Amino acid sequence: ALELAASIAGDAAGDGGGKGGNVPALPHGLKVLVADDIAMNRKLLRRVLEQQLGAGWEVSEAATAEEVLRLHLEEGARYDLLVLDEIFARDPGEELMRGSEATRQLRAAEVRTPIIACSGNAAGADSEKKFRVAGADLVWGKPFPNFTDGSMQRDLARLLGGGVARATSEGGVSSSSTSSS
Repeated sequence: ALELAASIAGDAAGDGGGKGGNVPALPHGLKVLVADDIAMNRKLLRRVLEQQLGAGWEVSEAATAEEVLRLHLEEGARYDLLVLDEIFARDPGEELMRGSEATRQLRAAEVRTPIIACSGNAAGADSEKKFRVAGADLVWGKPFPNFTDGSMQRDLARLLGGGVARATSEGGVSSSSTSSS
């Protein structure tokens, strides 16, 4: 899996986005929180994000949806992007809070940070619907698609680029440029 991540990241970084062409530049210095109960998935996504986003991004990890809520709501850690899995478990058969529930709670607390949901085949279309209803801005399927076409950078630029990205009341993201008056 990590070789796949290195291949994906290397291809995308090497030619500006492969066959997709014209991959938008992304802002620098932003913080991303990746949450998945499987350490290998966190490492894979972290590596792909670091390679796709380039230098100047800080990617942190969480192992549960509860940890995301604790960090973001209770401890005041602020991230510019959250990437959440749907199903979290410690032991087989022991399901914890779902990513869609954490998304719902974040939106209820008026957190406007863009959220990318990750949904595996086991969770399916029902999981994607739950994330969208809860307020996720985008859903990526797992296993992760081949991002060599620049689609990841385009997704991220849509959420984060072109000024200040902020969530709308409908759960989407709008961009506005900042200016001094």
